[in-house]
Amino acid sequence: MVAPAPVCVAATPLLSLSASAGDVIAGSMVNYSATVTNQDSSDCAATDFAVSADVPAGWSASNPSVNLAPSASTTITLSVTSNSTATDDLYNIIIHAENAANSSYSNSAMVSYAMLPL
Repeated sequence: MVAPAPVCVAATPLLSLSASAGDVIAGSMVNYSATVTNQDSSDCAATDFAVSADVPAGWSASNPSVNLAPSASTTITLSVTSNSTATDDLYNIIIHAENAANSSYSNSAMVSYAMLPL
């Protein structure tokens, strides 16, 4: 009897976030730590994951990517910089980790960007 060929079962990545504490002034860069875990089955090859942030118009964010074997995880830094004319407020930033080859395998979490009045 021939053993069945291994089957790869792709899964949604695990995403956990942490941020530096405190309020910042407009135009400041804030770094967020994003830990991405590949939850694909052990029969899968390593997977590329794109990490991105939904930021307000005029803001910028780094868009790092990682390549992870099944069950592996890594922590990366994602930087968000507000517009220098942004108003003081608490902004919610959605961070995404997405399988670069198949966007149906993605996960999101939210962090806050707190802006002080000038």
